This record gives sequence, C-alpha cells and structure tokens, in this order.
Amino acid sequence: MQLRNVIILIACGLFFTLLSLYSYFLKSKRLNKELEEKSTDLQKANTVKDRLFSVIGHDLRGPMANIPLMLELYNDTDTTSKEKKFIFESIIENASISLGTLDKLLHWGKSQIKGITINQTDIRVNDNLNDILKLIKSLSNSKQISIVNKIKDDVQVYADPDHFNFIFRNLLANAVKFTHKNGLIEIKSKTNLKDKLIVFSVSDNGVGMDKDMQSNIFEQFNISTIGTANEKGDSLGLLLCREFVTENGGSIWVESIKGEGTTIYFSLKNSTKKLTDNNNISLELSGKDN
Repeated sequence: MQLRNVIILIACGLFFTLLSLYSYFLKSKRLNKELEEKSTDLQKANTVKDRLFSVIGHDLRGPMANIPLMLELYNDTDTTSKEKKFIFESIIENASISLGTLDKLLHWGKSQIKGITINQTDIRVNDNLNDILKLIKSLSNSKQISIVNKIKDDVQVYADPDHFNFIFRNLLANAVKFTHKNGLIEIKSKTNLKDKLIVFSVSDNGVGMDKDMQSNIFEQFNISTIGTANEKGDSLGLLLCREFVTENGGSIWVESIKGEGTTIYFSLKNSTKKLTDNNNISLELSGKDN
C-alpha cells in the first residue's frame, strides 16, 4: 500500500513537472514569436526611415538646392530677359517636382506607418480622368506629346477616388517622362466579366525597358531614371501605385520592349451600380472591350 502511494506521488510529480515544462515551452514559443514580430516591425520601420532619408537626401534636396542658386542668377544685373525667362521656368519646374515628391512622401509615409485607408465608391472613370488629363496637359504640351483616351464614357469602377486619381496621374506623368518629343500615349480599358474587373492600360512609344528594369519598377528600392528631356523622378510613384491598386482589390503589371515603348496595365473592381450624369441619363457598362 505504501509502495503504491509512493508510485502515485512520483507519477503525479512527473505529471506536474511535464505540465510545467509544456507550459514553459508554450510561453517560450509565444515570446519568441512576439520577439520575431517586433524584430520584423523594427526592420520595416528602419526600411521606411532609410527610404525616406534616401528620397529626401537625393530626390527632394536636389531640386530644392537649385532654387536659391537660380534666384541669385535671376537677380544678377547681367542676366538677360531671355535668360530670366528660362530661369523662371526652371524655378517653377523644380518647385513642382519638389511638391510632387513631398506629396508622394506623405502618401507613402502615411501608408507605411498607419496603413492604407480605403474609402471605396463607384466612379465613372472619364469624369475623373478628364480632370487628370488637364493637369498632365502642360507636361505633354511641352514635348508635343499626344495623349489619346480610348475609354468609353460608360466605364465605371468601384475604388477609392484618391487612389484612382493618384494611380492614373503617376502613370501618365511617367509615360510623358519617358516618351520622346512628338510621341503618343494611349489610354484604354477592357472589361473582364469573369473576374468582375476593369483592366486599364497606359501605353507609350518611348524608351522602353529591359527585363531587369521591368522586374524592379514596382519595388521599394527601384532606382529612378532620367526622362527623355532630363526630367527627374523620385521612384516612389510606382511603388505607391502598386500598393493602392492592391489595396483596392486589383493588380498591376508591365510589358515593355526597350527602344519601342511601355504599357502598364492595372485592374480595378468593376462597378455594377448605375450612375446618372448631369443630364440624368442612366449609363450601364456594356460588358465589351472598351
């Protein structure tokens, strides 16, 4: 009887020891997982910080640093009227580049720190696209580039309007940047009824890209290249385009031939809701290629 009690006590002791060891194992596993997550978050934060400093130091400081020098030249009594006009236009260009870079930095920094916020609604594409084309017009006119919009007026998507505008604004600005003088840019769309998506394309007949460039253009550490008229960039635009397209339920990809041109495709959700224009005419998607 006494031996039996001893065996029971030993068995209970072993049981509680094993239970304690298992509990300790689970706790250690949980702590290790939390440590890995914190390490990953820290690494991401450092990546964001490094990227921000890189863009600020290279892409933002450059245009800003040129402005004081150009202002000095502008105020120089030996500067001719023709030279002053050129300097004034250069100051405007550098200020616009800096403002665009700041805008992208704010978008990207906010998306990395707080996450991307989505406010999706039904959008009639050409209502927004026509406003964007007016903004891009000054860029395209300076290089005598024609932009042809082949999207039908009844095409609609379900997306965040700010993201939609940002995507098209950046893709068109990039197309202008890498298209030669007197070039052509075409905007098209196609309805994918099976996946309930609208696939958009922005095509140019510019410089094109090799395979290595194509595989990296949407990545975080993509290196910005100079445009056909020595336009500068910040390399954040396409990264944000990819993030915004993805968050809105679509995808983005590129097809390009070096020396012949580039087409960037992206998809967004098809809107099935009828929208009424200013004349109260109801429009519906045709379900055909647009």
